[in-house]
Amino acid sequence: MRRLIAAAAIVLASMPCQAGEVGRSGAEIYHDGFAGTALLAGGAVRVPAERFPCASCHGADGRGRREGGTAAPSLSWARLRVATADRPGYDRDSFARAVTDGKDPAGRSLADVMPRYEVEAGAIETLAAYLASPALAGTSGILPDALLFAATGRPEYDAGLRAGLTHAGGGAYGRRIRLVDDSAAMELERLAAAFDAAIDAAYLSAMLARLGSDGIDRVSIQGDVAPDVVALFRLANIAVVPPELADATVVLGGSRVPQAETVYARIDTLAPILAPGAMRKLAVFHLGETDIRAALMAGQHLEYVEGFRFGRAIVEAALAAGRHPTQTGFAERLRKTSPQVFVFDWRQGQDRR
Repeated sequence: MRRLIAAAAIVLASMPCQAGEVGRSGAEIYHDGFAGTALLAGGAVRVPAERFPCASCHGADGRGRREGGTAAPSLSWARLRVATADRPGYDRDSFARAVTDGKDPAGRSLADVMPRYEVEAGAIETLAAYLASPALAGTSGILPDALLFAATGRPEYDAGLRAGLTHAGGGAYGRRIRLVDDSAAMELERLAAAFDAAIDAAYLSAMLARLGSDGIDRVSIQGDVAPDVVALFRLANIAVVPPELADATVVLGGSRVPQAETVYARIDTLAPILAPGAMRKLAVFHLGETDIRAALMAGQHLEYVEGFRFGRAIVEAALAAGRHPTQTGFAERLRKTSPQVFVFDWRQGQDRR
C-alpha cells in the first residue's frame, strides 16, 4: 500500500512534457495534466497524459482519496520526503525516477496501476515545487503522523515555542507537532499574526473596561499605537492626551519607565516598568497563565514567553481543527482565540514580586 501511495504521488508529478508543456505552472500541471504521454500496461498503451491529471485521482486539495479498492495518496511533498518502514524519503532525483521509471527510492517497482510518464525534468521539478508549496490547499506540513512548522530562526522564540508545544501535549489526533528547518513545513508568520491579533484585541477590551470602571477618562499611551486603537479609546469616552495631562498611563509597549502614578500594563510589557519610579498604583493585565507570569517575573526573555504561549495555542488549534486540518483552518481558529483576561492590582507599599 505504501508503495502504491508513493507511486501515485510520483506519477502525478511526472506527466510528460512536450512542446505544449512550456510555461505551464505547477498548479496547471496538477489540475489539468501534462501535455505529454502516459504509459499504461507496461508501456503497451500510450495515451495523452492530459487524460490523467493529478487532481482526478488525488483530489483538488491533494489530500488523496479512495476509489474502489485503490487508494490515491496525499501528494504533500512533506509526506513524500519522510522515510517509511518500506523506503527512504523521496528527494527530487528519486521523485523523477519514480515518475519516469516507476521505481521508489529503495529501487522497488511501484504498483502497476500507476502510469509511467514521458516527461521533461523541468516539468517534474515544477510539479514537485507545487506539491511542496502551501498553495496545494494549504496542506504543506500536514502529514498523516505529524504537523510540521517552520522554525523562525529566533533562538529565544523557537525555544519557547518548543517548550509550549511540549507543555500542551505536543500533538493532536495521532499527529506529533514538530518545529523543523524545512521549506515544506507550515510557515508560522501568518498563524502568529492571527493569534497576536486575537490576544491584542482581548487585552485592549479588558483595559478599556477597567479604565471605565475606575473612572479614568484621560490617558497617555506608551508604545507604538495604530490610529484605530486610539479611535477605540475615544469611542469608550477616554481621551488620549500627553502624559502631563493624563490621569493614568496605559503601557502597550516600549522600554521607558512611566512617570505616572497610575499605570495600566499588559504583563508582557511588565519588565521595563518594574524599575523604581513615581508609580503608586499598577494594574497588570494577564491571561491567567501562572507559568508565563512566573517566567516573566523571573526575568525570562520576552520572546521565549511569547513563543511558549504560541506553542500552546498551536496545540489547542490542532485539537480544534479535527482530523483534517489546513493552514487556513489553523489561522481561523487562532484568530478566533478569545482568552479571558485577568487583572492583578499592585499599590505602593506592596512587594512587587
